[in-house]
Amino acid sequence: METGAADLNHDGWIEVEELHDYARSKVQETAPAMKPEIYAVKEGYKIRLTRARIGDPKLRYRQEADRYASRGEISAIGRILLDTLRDRLGLSAEEAEQIEADLLRLYWEHLDNLQRYREAIMASVEVEYPFSDQTHSDLQHFQDVLGLRDEDVAPITAEIATEMTQKAAQQHQ
Repeated sequence: METGAADLNHDGWIEVEELHDYARSKVQETAPAMKPEIYAVKEGYKIRLTRARIGDPKLRYRQEADRYASRGEISAIGRILLDTLRDRLGLSAEEAEQIEADLLRLYWEHLDNLQRYREAIMASVEVEYPFSDQTHSDLQHFQDVLGLRDEDVAPITAEIATEMTQKAAQQHQ
C-alpha cells in the first residue's frame, strides 16, 4: 500500500481485492504451497482502502518490470521496453537495477530451494530406496519448509525414480 504497487488496475485506488491479489501473488512467489484466500471478494464486495501513489516513477517501473521478470530473467524485448521506460520516467540505471533485483530475487530463491530439495533427495537415496514412511514424511516436511508445491518437486522425484528404476534394471542384467 505504501508504494502503490497493489493498485493492480491502475485506477488510483487500492481496494481490498487488489491488496489481496497482490499479497497472494507475493506470498506464492516465496511459498507456493500457500494459497491465501479472501471470502468477501468471492461475494463481490469492493472495499477501498487508500489512494495509490499516482505518478510515482519507481512504482510505474516496478509494475512493468514485474511483468517482464516473471521467469527469472528479462526478455530482450522486455529489456528494450524497460530501458526506454526508465529513460522516460527519469530513473537512474541504479534505481532501475535495484527494482529489478528485488523482483528477480524471489525467483532465484525459489530455484535455490528446488536445488536444496534435490540435494536432500539425493542424500536420502544414498541411504535407502525405496523410501521408508519416515523418509517420505521428512521430505514432505522439508518441501513445506522450503515453500515448494507438489508440482514444483514432481519433476525432481520423477527424475530420481527413473534413475533408480534404470539402476535396478541394470543390476538385474
